[in-house]
Amino acid sequence: IELDSVPFIWDPEEVEEVITTEAYFIDLTLRNLPEGAADVIFRLLESQDDDYDGLSTITISQCSLSAPNFLFICEEIYLKNIEPPCDLAGFTSCWLGRILDIENCPEHAIDMMLDAMAQFYPGFDWFNAPSLTHLSLINCGKFSMVKLRHLWEVREIASHPPLDTVYVIGSGPPLSFGDRQWIEEHPGLHFDCEEVEAECD
Repeated sequence: IELDSVPFIWDPEEVEEVITTEAYFIDLTLRNLPEGAADVIFRLLESQDDDYDGLSTITISQCSLSAPNFLFICEEIYLKNIEPPCDLAGFTSCWLGRILDIENCPEHAIDMMLDAMAQFYPGFDWFNAPSLTHLSLINCGKFSMVKLRHLWEVREIASHPPLDTVYVIGSGPPLSFGDRQWIEEHPGLHFDCEEVEAECD
């Protein structure tokens, strides 16, 4: 199902009619929707019956994004040009899936998300986004390399699946000599970005 530049006033009842009509859809694309629209859709997805296995892919672009406040299942998520409010940390903390591609999103939102994904809850044996194995960050600015390294390292030693691959493409964080050496030592890390030197090694 694809919702693109919907012209009508965003009424939850209208959205519910679309969701009900397209029962058990597995791919969802939301593009250029009014603020809060994506949140309405996720609340309606929560109400799907027990026979619904969840989404295969979600693509969201030119929409605002906040935490849905319930766990949802989706194998792959593609986020592009997310507009304020841009709560990547809250959104991904409620997500169960493997592949996350983010393009042209604010670097401060990326930093908060990396922090959240590295958070471990020992009492529950749980990470936020616990099944994440593939992360792509495309033109997401000078987010913190320290936070990305921390995420990789805590996932590497945990009982949950580690990160298999990370791609950083286009604009990215400043890299020190130590960062570049660390990247070379980990075949799953792929950096194809502007060469920016860190202020110090």
